[in-house]
Amino acid sequence: MEYDAEAERGSFSGHACTLIHKNRGTIKLCAITVYKENVMSHIRSAPDKLYNYMVGLSPGVHIATYDAVYLRSDDRREAANALDDYLKTHLWLERSALTDLIILNCDSSKSPLV
Repeated sequence: MEYDAEAERGSFSGHACTLIHKNRGTIKLCAITVYKENVMSHIRSAPDKLYNYMVGLSPGVHIATYDAVYLRSDDRREAANALDDYLKTHLWLERSALTDLIILNCDSSKSPLV
């Protein structure tokens, strides 16, 4: 069966809307995407560094405002555990946050959306 990106986006969007609607005021979804073709080649050769950097930029402001945050990370990356250290350092030392960060590693190719 051929991968259908449009169907995948539609399925994810539907599940995300349902999740947010059922948990109004208690859940916030953040997503990060990178068009890798626009990233310099030497950075593309170190994808974990780009991944960790993007995660640190985007949700950092939001994460620091919560007591606890569960973050799902793709463990197919070589340095999946480095994300935990990177984000905690960013939150605790740069943002003075008290956030309890719980990272749930999963293989995104085998993980259901809900």
